[in-house]
Amino acid sequence: MDNKERFIEIFTSQIHRPGAAELLEWLESTDFFEAPASTHYHGSYPGGLVEHSLNVYYELIGAGRVPGVPTAETYAVVALLHDICKADFYAQSTRNQKNSDGKWETVPCYTVREKFPFGHGEKSAFLVQRFMLLTDAEALARAAVRFCPPLWPQRRLSMHSMLPICGPNRKRTRSNEHGVGRPATALPCAG
Repeated sequence: MDNKERFIEIFTSQIHRPGAAELLEWLESTDFFEAPASTHYHGSYPGGLVEHSLNVYYELIGAGRVPGVPTAETYAVVALLHDICKADFYAQSTRNQKNSDGKWETVPCYTVREKFPFGHGEKSAFLVQRFMLLTDAEALARAAVRFCPPLWPQRRLSMHSMLPICGPNRKRTRSNEHGVGRPATALPCAG
């Protein structure tokens, strides 16, 4: 089973509210399942976005119950959809970089193609709510995205105050215990 199939299986088995099917249909019409998660940090390779979303889901459900989070559906909504703002957000490009011999060469990378400038977490919540309603807690958990490691680990929110959508295991590994792995090549961009 590949990452797209894993995502869809979890999404369809856990998220049952009105509009969920339309949201999934919209995700499939975007590059969500092929996109990177970032330009040069975590998941900066094709398929990195869906892999990152799955890793956040597995991290969240593995962290144990958070008081006040009533359903498995909330866990799935918060984790799987926390970065949907990155669908159709990155473009493949090239940049010049010195190789190991000190000579300039053109290498592939990702760049941002922002069509809808809005706060990162807020934009994901806004996009989800075009299709289905979020609870207040789910919408607030979107704000935790801006504290998502590895970029700002010192600002991680406590589990007690908000759903922990980004976990402590931030290593880029070939695969994790759930079979979610990354391709051999990444496409980092400077900047």
